[in-house]
Amino acid sequence: MATGNSDNQPKDVSSHEKKEEQVIVCPNCGAIIRDIDFIYCPICNARLKTEEELAEAQFTWNSALSLVFLTFITYFIAYYAVEYYLMSIGGGAVLITPITYAFFLMLQGVFALVPIVYFKLAKLDFVKLILPVSDKKKIINDILIGVLFSFIFYFLIEFEYQISVQFFGLSPELIELIRKTTPTNTTEYLIQLIATVLILAPSNEILVRGILQRYLSKAHGPIIGIFGASIFYSLLFLGNIISFITLLTLQILLGVLFEYRKRSLYSTIPAHMMFWLVSMILPLLL
Repeated sequence: MATGNSDNQPKDVSSHEKKEEQVIVCPNCGAIIRDIDFIYCPICNARLKTEEELAEAQFTWNSALSLVFLTFITYFIAYYAVEYYLMSIGGGAVLITPITYAFFLMLQGVFALVPIVYFKLAKLDFVKLILPVSDKKKIINDILIGVLFSFIFYFLIEFEYQISVQFFGLSPELIELIRKTTPTNTTEYLIQLIATVLILAPSNEILVRGILQRYLSKAHGPIIGIFGASIFYSLLFLGNIISFITLLTLQILLGVLFEYRKRSLYSTIPAHMMFWLVSMILPLLL
């Protein structure tokens, strides 16, 4: 009989714990509410959930996955439409210049535009879900940390790039692409700077970290979130092995920073923007 009671006791405790996990304690009157779907306390009418938690409840993992695929489909439709146009004016070959290269970079603005439109049509609050502003002190800290990490990322990526070049070598195709896309005057340089720093970087963070990694991490843990989002995005832009490794390394570093700062885009957006700013300006100063 004693053995039977001791065997049953852990089951009762775990069952009790499971029940307690499903209750909400009102922060105002202390009432215990057993329906976790309640938004306001039925006793004192106090709010039981933050605005961010309410927004999270409306946007599920399935919604996030659907939005990611919708965004990439829209991007590639736009990409191939532009490529077809450049082929038509280039005599059958894609016309590659510093300006057209910058325009291809600007197309990644779709990564922010489609989610914003989606949230608007679905009547969801984009700011509360993706860029919550409830803790302004933390936002300032996240921005400063993001700027600091951008310099660390730059030197790590530069180190990785040099090793990759030594190991794999630069292919003639990559050398030719670099030659064709390198700015030759101030106008081309400024256009590429705007395309990369002000459009590509924040748009990339909104989709890859703000939506894909955030919901991958919630569903499967931070390791799957970091590597899943980073590999998925990098594979879509697979051109050559050196570019792929460099892009993947940057995405993983940004993913780690995102998790470290409790999934705050206020850290990774400045980090990504400053990384490209440093990458484009520092070589000119050395």
